[in-house]
Amino acid sequence: MKTLIIAGGIYKEDFVKEYICPDDYNYIIAVDKGLSYTESLNLFPDLIVGDFDSVRNSILSGYDSKIIRRYKPEKDDTDMEIAMKQAVIKNQPIDVLCATGGRADHFLGNIHTLKIAMDAGLHAEIIDENNRIFLVDKEYEFEKGVGKYVSFIPFSGAVKGITLKGFRYNVEKFTLNPGSTRCVSNEVSEKKAAIHIDEGCLIAVIASDVKSE
Repeated sequence: MKTLIIAGGIYKEDFVKEYICPDDYNYIIAVDKGLSYTESLNLFPDLIVGDFDSVRNSILSGYDSKIIRRYKPEKDDTDMEIAMKQAVIKNQPIDVLCATGGRADHFLGNIHTLKIAMDAGLHAEIIDENNRIFLVDKEYEFEKGVGKYVSFIPFSGAVKGITLKGFRYNVEKFTLNPGSTRCVSNEVSEKKAAIHIDEGCLIAVIASDVKSE
């Protein structure tokens, strides 16, 4: 089972409805405006967190106060960071939806909250219509057809001893420094591909092209 976080970013209803299989999740966290999204999805959250500056009181009043964690807008942590810290308590993989689009500072901050899960020994992904974003600090295996592109970007500092196998562009014991785009837009070329890292942490992005309107 997994934990599902519904954040307050861009909401693509058709994609989210198609992606979510309720039987996959036994714990759901709604983050601020994400509560409006869970309403439209007919999902009942187990925990609701945020300062609720973008949620109507009429929606919030329909829930038991025991599952609501209200915070002041002036706080040290973002709503998403608070949600991730609560999610890792469940000690299971975490999917995050509606965490992309909108403000770039929020989006970048959301990516950094994935480190909270990694430090707890858990896999967490930010998922939208065109991307799956997660962190890799040891090794990870990819299957062909998982997405058109696979990219790796340094999370913090140089990442050493990167070995890629089964990709269109492979490397052996490579060091990827901040500022380098060497590992952007790779592709899985074999049935399975794998990455191994000796030291450091990478942002991994499995991406597909944006469909034209």
